[in-house]
Amino acid sequence: MGKRKTFGDGIGAGKACILVKEEGLGNGDHPFWKWLFDEGFHLWLNHPNYGMDWVFINLNSMICAPGMPGIKVCSTIREHAITAEEFKVIWGIFTQYEELKPLEMPPEKADVKLILQNRHGSITTDENVTKADMDRLMLKGKVPLLENNAVRAVLDEWLENPVWREYFETAPSLQCREMIALEFMYNEYESEEIAAALDEKEDELKLEDWQHMYKYCGSDPVKGYIRKKIRELGGD
Repeated sequence: MGKRKTFGDGIGAGKACILVKEEGLGNGDHPFWKWLFDEGFHLWLNHPNYGMDWVFINLNSMICAPGMPGIKVCSTIREHAITAEEFKVIWGIFTQYEELKPLEMPPEKADVKLILQNRHGSITTDENVTKADMDRLMLKGKVPLLENNAVRAVLDEWLENPVWREYFETAPSLQCREMIALEFMYNEYESEEIAAALDEKEDELKLEDWQHMYKYCGSDPVKGYIRKKIRELGGD
């Protein structure tokens, strides 16, 4: 990822600091820290981690400061903490507009309407949504997968079927539900990007996730593959 544009150079720049609280943030190995650094955020003055489960994150300067006991580093938006996942949603919204002028909107802002119309064959003009469009809509920004409008548009239609709804809603983990959503997406829009996302998601699945998918796969050609994964993880 290239270096992101920043606005200001301090933890309180532009009064754009958000307080995030998440159990385990006092551990420097928490996944949210890796996510922040992968996005291009960096520590304020090489600030050490004091073992607190909150962090100050500035959207403008992309500086973050681990919480310190008894010290308010700076003012924050609405003066209340949000969760790490909620922060990712907010950040994902803004990353959609990178490289655009302040009042310029990307053409895919009408994504859900166009996707649904295209799936039902009602668009016959240059407005057709291609597989490449679908990939950009699904993978753009860092919005959690199941909160992405493009994914939800497809998922909601699949979940009208009671069997698929049960398959999705009884999944034992968030990672398994995301895997199922990606399967639905791939069935609608077969593309290399979605296939790659499926491969990555596989690495996050645990034994109970594979067992759940095996239960519902019927005579699907991938049943043998799922069975192999179960055995590799010590299942029978």
